[in-house]
Amino acid sequence: MKILYFVHWFWPHIGGMETLSMNAIPHLKKRGHNIIVVTSTSQIATAPKDEYQGIPIYRLPMYDALQQRDVKMFLYVQKELIKIHKEFEPELIHLHFGGMPVGIFLPNISKESKHQTPIVLTLHAGISGLRAGSDTLMGKLLRRSTQIVAVSNSVMNSALKTLPDIKNKIIRIYNGVPTPQVSPDILNFSTPKILCIGRMVKEKGFDIMLEAFRTILQKHPQARLILAGDGPVKKELETLATEYGIFDNVSFLGWVSPERVPTLINRSTIVVVPSRWEEPFGLVAIEAALLQRPIIASKVGGLKEIVQDNSTGLFFNKENSNELAQKVSFLLSNPEVAKKFGITGQKYAQEHFLMDKYIDRYHELYTDLCGKKI
Repeated sequence: MKILYFVHWFWPHIGGMETLSMNAIPHLKKRGHNIIVVTSTSQIATAPKDEYQGIPIYRLPMYDALQQRDVKMFLYVQKELIKIHKEFEPELIHLHFGGMPVGIFLPNISKESKHQTPIVLTLHAGISGLRAGSDTLMGKLLRRSTQIVAVSNSVMNSALKTLPDIKNKIIRIYNGVPTPQVSPDILNFSTPKILCIGRMVKEKGFDIMLEAFRTILQKHPQARLILAGDGPVKKELETLATEYGIFDNVSFLGWVSPERVPTLINRSTIVVVPSRWEEPFGLVAIEAALLQRPIIASKVGGLKEIVQDNSTGLFFNKENSNELAQKVSFLLSNPEVAKKFGITGQKYAQEHFLMDKYIDRYHELYTDLCGKKI
């Protein structure tokens, strides 16, 4: 099946949606699908045509056109998309929405097509607060889509709250994570490492972890905090660690490539996801579970569907650094409980969140919508 695959950023960008797409597309290709990726140009990826593992990538200034409200650039993007659509003649369009409305270009593509191409719209973020009236771009996109997929119940509920009319065409398909290529290491409690991974932005709550960690050190002075990632608040976090007098106990690793993440998780004792915003999903929590790491997470968004409280990990109320410190200290003081959480978490993640299951669901969806077998 010929699929035009829209995602607002793609390789070499690295983020949750980008990593998911990079893992999924080669698997879909093996299932017999012919895929072209359409994405935005950026400061780190500007080539108008590229490829990833033999899959063509077309980069257009979609993000710049929207951000700069540049009419000429907007018209150029539309013209190029219509050209790609005519040459490729896709049987299906798969659009990933994570906040940037690249889907606004789709109606004009459809006008140029002899047949109305089915559109699968995957929502990677909640849309509560967005206007979705029939006169809005978001509303038109939701109504035009043949099938809407939410990556969690949290995201699905947000979409239904915004536009109840879509209840008959929205389903949930959890994101998938590849099976780790490394075996789980034994949890280390003699010099425990507490790990947080993610983009260093306020929403991720790394400052909450730092505040909790200075309390944790009072009871567990041998502990070390590992913060992996980069972003606009990294300097602020380093300053905060200095002010708290814990800088020497914290490692700021900076950006970590996806290939290194499993090894990094495997060396940790506990993985913490201290988000203060409604996480749509939570790939880090799944990657940690697959390597038998107990997880402590704020009780928000899609994380409530990944972490099973008192079974695979523990929840704390967002922004509550004291409660987070108590939960971490409890697991560090109770190794057998932590190990049990890790084993149970691995089993749960294998049952619900592996890439093979994700690919199966989308393969079935594609074939159902187009009425053909691949």
